[in-house]
Amino acid sequence: MRRPLTIALAALACGLPWADALAAKKPPKKHPVKKKAAPKKKPKPPPPTTTAATTTAPPPQPVVVVTSKDFTGPVAHAGDYGNIQVAVTVQKTTTTVGTVATVARKITDVRTPEVPGDTARSVAISQRAIPTLVRLTLQAQSADLPYLVTGATYTSRAFVESLQGALKLAQQA
Repeated sequence: MRRPLTIALAALACGLPWADALAAKKPPKKHPVKKKAAPKKKPKPPPPTTTAATTTAPPPQPVVVVTSKDFTGPVAHAGDYGNIQVAVTVQKTTTTVGTVATVARKITDVRTPEVPGDTARSVAISQRAIPTLVRLTLQAQSADLPYLVTGATYTSRAFVESLQGALKLAQQA
């Protein structure tokens, strides 16, 4: 009984690759012949009609107004080193198109009318810290400075306090 079963399985095993090959070989598909489309005729232009001419208004031109103003913040106390006060020049650009107005503000200058200078140490700290704080303010265009000056923490915090007051006045104007 084993022998006929073995022969049948062997014949089946030998025949499978041929059956797979025959099944995989499909007759080539016949591609349908495409018919050429009839040439399209150009449509005739519509006959001229007489209508009242309508004119459209040109789009409104933008109106740009640029003003610059100085704003001075409150005097801020920088600990034992003295007081500091910040003044800023803000350029306000108002662009009006139709009835829509857009306002943009830019800090163009930062000054310190009053700086800590009670002692030689406070003068040295101010001379080192204030130019850095001015540069940071012009880069950030706000009172959100990325960092305070190391070794001048009180001066930096007082500078930012006075700057915030000046910018608040500029925002209200």
